[in-house]
Amino acid sequence: MDAYLEWVCKAWQSIPVDAIVASFKTCGITNAFDGSEDGMIHCFKPHGPIPAGRTLLDNARGAQNLVQLVEEIDLNENEHNGY
Repeated sequence: MDAYLEWVCKAWQSIPVDAIVASFKTCGITNAFDGSEDGMIHCFKPHGPIPAGRTLLDNARGAQNLVQLVEEIDLNENEHNGY
């Protein structure tokens, strides 16, 4: 088992950090929450397995922002009305 673990550690150390960062972004694991890096997600590309995925993600992000805005307005109204 020690030999396998040493082999795995050496293999990971041999991969450039930039390649690891890029692969995580390509998989959509560490992308920016604001959608600015959604174009990097491989499966959302035109010839990927989910080409409509980026639109779905944009729509979900918009719906979430709308819910947060409505909740914020409601909280402000409650404070204004003394609740």
